[in-house]
Amino acid sequence: MKNFIKISVLAALLLISAIIIISCAADDGGPTGNLDTPVDNSGAENAVPDEAAAPERDTPDLPDADYGGYNFKFLVREWNNDGFWGTYEIHAEEETGDPVNDAVFRRNRAVEEKFNINITEVRSLDVDGLTKRSVTASDDAYDCAVPGLTSAANMAGGGYLYSLDNLPHMDLSRPWWDQNANNMSIGGRLFFAIGDLLVQDKDSMFIVMFNKTVAQNSGIEDMYKLVRENKWTFDKFHSVMREVSKDLNGDGEMGFDDLLGLASSDFAINVLFYNSGETVTRKDADDFPYFTINTERAITAATRAFEIITDNSSAILANEMRGIPNPWEDGINRMFQENRALFLLAQITFIHRTRTMESDFGILPSPKLDETQDKYYSSINPVNATCVAVPSSAQETKRTSVILEALAAESRYTLVPAYYDITITNKMIRDEESAEMLDLILSSRVFDLGFIFNWGDMGMLPLSLYRNRNGDFVSNYEKIEARAASEMAKTIDAFRELD
Repeated sequence: MKNFIKISVLAALLLISAIIIISCAADDGGPTGNLDTPVDNSGAENAVPDEAAAPERDTPDLPDADYGGYNFKFLVREWNNDGFWGTYEIHAEEETGDPVNDAVFRRNRAVEEKFNINITEVRSLDVDGLTKRSVTASDDAYDCAVPGLTSAANMAGGGYLYSLDNLPHMDLSRPWWDQNANNMSIGGRLFFAIGDLLVQDKDSMFIVMFNKTVAQNSGIEDMYKLVRENKWTFDKFHSVMREVSKDLNGDGEMGFDDLLGLASSDFAINVLFYNSGETVTRKDADDFPYFTINTERAITAATRAFEIITDNSSAILANEMRGIPNPWEDGINRMFQENRALFLLAQITFIHRTRTMESDFGILPSPKLDETQDKYYSSINPVNATCVAVPSSAQETKRTSVILEALAAESRYTLVPAYYDITITNKMIRDEESAEMLDLILSSRVFDLGFIFNWGDMGMLPLSLYRNRNGDFVSNYEKIEARAASEMAKTIDAFRELD
């Protein structure tokens, strides 16, 4: 089974590079529901990827160069106060036996030896603030910043980032750069990118995990078959949630001690909306965004998502739990692991928290709105997903482009196999069907500029139905329409004026 999974997942990674999804504008505000936990690979096997299963190596077209022992400096995220979302794929002091750490170490050593450099990192909880101060001071303190997508979007509009299109040796058409993410350009200008150099964009993708013990005990039909037969829809998702839910303690109310169909957070409404294939914006022939969210289908998607997550008889939300210090870890995660939740809608990083789970679980994509939807879509969390960005004060852009291209290319054959083949699939995913589902999820990533830039909070419009306790989509849209249009226009004008 392991060989099947390795080949299957690597095939998905190649698909990511080949499939272009219509994307739109971005998000400034963060989600209220943090469904993630720190990545913990301490129990991973001391193993290396199977080279025979890896795709044929593609070599970047880079010049021979000796940079005289230069310290190439990355500015990366520190773990936050809750221990979440620190960068762990840029620097490694030594080999430790951890697959990801050792892949980073070997990748870095290969590039360091080839170009005579030292790869270093500066860690901070304020990557965007330090980047802005560095650019303002013109001190060229960092060669590359690794901010979240929303932070990068804000910095790009303010002129703090260098246009990647002008980096001479960074070829974003190559397979180690995500072609879906390249659609985050505006007016033909792209200031941040995602590729094999990073993994937190993968960690931040949303999936639906299901508890097989609960499914079996409840007589639930084959979920994988539902996906394959195009019957995994909002209505089916909701009906299964209702079918399994039970008031176990007999108090007449559904809560932590009962069996619920769905455990998640309020942010699930955004996830369901974007994975229905709807977007906040699309782009015109000149690559500039325009709003597309106020349509009949978008209204239907947002309204149904609102109905599903606010159904207190079958759904429980971490942000509504009281008396639990960490409602994500000790609340919804515990319910899922203790067989009191069928579905857990969370980010891929959550898989790392299920290593010791006794019951088996499976992985599914988010459901389609209905059977007429062309494919399953997979959204990311734009706050948590990181990207590659170069401060606009950078002086040696040729050197920067050489090193970033070399690292991204080398990551394709070191970091990516270690992350997916060993840490995720061979250690965490427990059946071949889940690997098949992961292939599907990875091949359909969505990058919506409206979600990332979040002009006028339009990217969070579906979530606002919950926040405002008002399921009327149109009234919520009308409240922010003018401000959102104004903020988008300012961003477009700013991009037009950038050098």
